[in-house]
Amino acid sequence: MMFKLRLSFLLSLITSSLTLLIGIINDGRLSTILYRTTVSMVLFAVFGYVLGEIIERFFQHQLRDDITKKGNIVDILSDNTYDETGKTTKHTAESPQFQPLTPDNFENIKKNSTVT
Repeated sequence: MMFKLRLSFLLSLITSSLTLLIGIINDGRLSTILYRTTVSMVLFAVFGYVLGEIIERFFQHQLRDDITKKGNIVDILSDNTYDETGKTTKHTAESPQFQPLTPDNFENIKKNSTVT
């Protein structure tokens, strides 16, 4: 969405600036310059939005095809480890035992003593 709006704004800004500049150089009447500048701004804003929509759809289709052609999904974390021979062994991480917070169990709470 942002690409379409940026392209639309950029095209309308460029064309309206050029129209205004050409109108001033050719000594046009003020009403004629303002009318032509406004019309070129609106027309090229619509044209830029439509062009941005076409470009986004084309590249989304291309990106979707590239993503489906990719390889396998690889997990970052794995439960398996490999020993020297290349065989997989199941990895069991020792996690500390869960202890719920009770009135008798306050030694695991860390206090931050900084005051701002």
